[in-house]
Amino acid sequence: MADRYYYLSASLLFVALTAVGFSAFLLRGKESGEHPIPEHTKAYVIAHGVALLSWILLFPVQSFLVDSKRVQTHKALGWFAVAVAAIVVTLGTCAALTSVRDHPNAHAAGLTYPQFLLPMLTEMVAFAVFVALGVAYRKRPKVHAPFMMLSTLSIISGSTFRIPATYIVFGKLGWTGLFGCPALIAAILLIAKSAIDRRVNWTFAAGGVALYSTYFVIMHVAQGPTWTQIAANIVRH
Repeated sequence: MADRYYYLSASLLFVALTAVGFSAFLLRGKESGEHPIPEHTKAYVIAHGVALLSWILLFPVQSFLVDSKRVQTHKALGWFAVAVAAIVVTLGTCAALTSVRDHPNAHAAGLTYPQFLLPMLTEMVAFAVFVALGVAYRKRPKVHAPFMMLSTLSIISGSTFRIPATYIVFGKLGWTGLFGCPALIAAILLIAKSAIDRRVNWTFAAGGVALYSTYFVIMHVAQGPTWTQIAANIVRH
């Protein structure tokens, strides 16, 4: 019974985090900090937000379909989810590039915004990789499901980093400020899944270690001279 509701419970947690983290956008159509969305980027920023929200909402729907044995509907809706994921990556990359050009002097997680571009782009790559792996292993549920979980975990920092309560534990700077909360959530989900299955889900464990190790390295690379120069060139163009 616990296994049946594991993914549904996790997906509802992601929905709650997204609703809280992006409340300014969802309720008032504004950026984090109550800043207005620039007019020249509003169309695709909203489109990206809608696509991202659609992905988050699809997670509990897909989990419910599996739990209720509606596997064929789950599979059919899965291809729609793949299309949504492609839109998330495309518009997310555009939004990241434009936000850096619009706010070159801003800071986030202890990085200048041009430096912060690297973690943002890495999140899009990680998301795309895990979705692709999930699709590739769609006929092996015990591998497919963890990859889809990791795909959402790879981008959930956008929500958790916008929730001030997380700063009490993780602060606002560096890897811990940006990825500490998602990493803790991933660890708790892994422990819970291992307890339910009475064995470690090595797909989830290895994927989580790879994901957050990559983010740790990227946060340091972003501050180096090579990326600083690349980011400066991106901002100028």
